[in-house]
Parts: sequence; C-alpha cells; structure tokens
Amino acid sequence: MQQMMMHISRLGWAILLVLLTGITWQLEAADSGSEEQERTGLQIAPRLGLAIEYGGFLLEDGDYTSRLRRRLEVDALQYGKHIIYLEFNEDTFFGTPKEKWEFNLMRYRLHLGGYRYDLGDYYLGVFLYHKCNNPFLTKNFDSYIGRNRENLYFASAEFLSKGMRLGMKNRGIKFDSQKPFEFLGRWNFETSVNKAVSK
Repeated sequence: MQQMMMHISRLGWAILLVLLTGITWQLEAADSGSEEQERTGLQIAPRLGLAIEYGGFLLEDGDYTSRLRRRLEVDALQYGKHIIYLEFNEDTFFGTPKEKWEFNLMRYRLHLGGYRYDLGDYYLGVFLYHKCNNPFLTKNFDSYIGRNRENLYFASAEFLSKGMRLGMKNRGIKFDSQKPFEFLGRWNFETSVNKAVSK
C-alpha cells in the first residue's frame, strides 16, 4: 500500500509540473502576439483531456458493487504534427464480500510515454504501456487468494481516429437542427498491437 501511494504521489507531481509549465508557456506565447509562431512552433502542453465517471453494477461481479473511473490525457509536447503524450486511466472498485463500500481493487492502464503523428482525422503512434491491478487488503478482506493481480509493461503501436479522445467525440459531425432524429454518419475506432517486455 505504501509503495502504491508513493507511485500515485509521483504521478500527481509530474502531471502538475507539466500543467504549470504549459500554462506559463501559453501565457508567454499570448504576450508575444505571434499566433503563427504558437501554432507551428514547439508547444508545451497544448491539450489536456480530463474525465471522471462513477457507476454501480446491477449484478455484482467479483464482489464489486461500484466503480470510480478517472482519465487524464496530456499532450505534453507538440511540434507541427509530432506529439509526445501521456495517458492515465485509473479505476477504483468498491465492494467486498462483507462490505459494499469497502475498497477492493485499484486498476491502472497507463501510457507512460508515447509518440503520435497527426494524420488529420487520425493518429499513428507508439507508446510504452503499463497495466497493473492492486487489490486492497482490509480488515474484512485480507487475502490475495482468488484476486486478480497484474504488473505488466508492453511496447505498443496504435492507430486511432481523433474522435476516440476525450472532448473530441463530436469531431467532424454536422448537426442538422431541422431533423428530430438523424444518423450522424461518423464512426470512431482505436486499435493497438502490444508486446510484453516485462512481467
């Protein structure tokens, strides 16, 4: 538990540093009055996506009763069509055999560092992917037996449409306010190939 909390603390400080640097850079760019330079030159933290979701399970699965999900997407650096990025996807599962609101599991899906090339409506990229499950040990649930634990690292390649990213779901859609119902004519997808490099 102590190691996990230290890991979370380091990630938090790293994200805060990137955000503060990006805010400072964008303020300086605005003061310079050169929009063309800001658009085509090196940009620090040009884009941030954040989502928080919570929901319960109608049918309990593995003693889970509910889940809190947090997602963060950070384009840390961008130069023209080249993007260096980080992504954090964290789920906290609640519910144990004896207590519905007790912490059960924390699951991470992290892009620890990635590169994307902007193809217009799509991205092509490579990234280092970390996947881990950390079960909580509590007074009522103090065993790892029968519980899913993971700690894996992958070298990965990806291809995705921009609509798969946070805040970009409506990209390319032209809404017709005259129609009560319409097919939006836009499909989004994401695919990746992963090779385990550490277990």
